[in-house]
Amino acid sequence: MKDKPKQKTARVRIYYRDHNCNSTVIEKIVSGKNKKLLETAIKQYLLTVNQDYYSYMVDQHT
Repeated sequence: MKDKPKQKTARVRIYYRDHNCNSTVIEKIVSGKNKKLLETAIKQYLLTVNQDYYSYMVDQHT
C-alpha cells in the first residue's frame, strides 16, 4: 500500500508595529502539494493580509 505524499508546509510570520512601536506577530502554517505550489501559496497569503507589515519571515519548510 502506497502512502500519500506529504504536503510541503512552511511557517509564515508577519510582523507589524503600531504607532507606539509595539510589535505584533501573526503566524500561519501554509501548505502546498509541492515546493512550487507552496511558494505560490505563501505569495498568495502575503497578498491577503494587511499590507502595513514591516517584515515577514518564512521558515520550517518541510
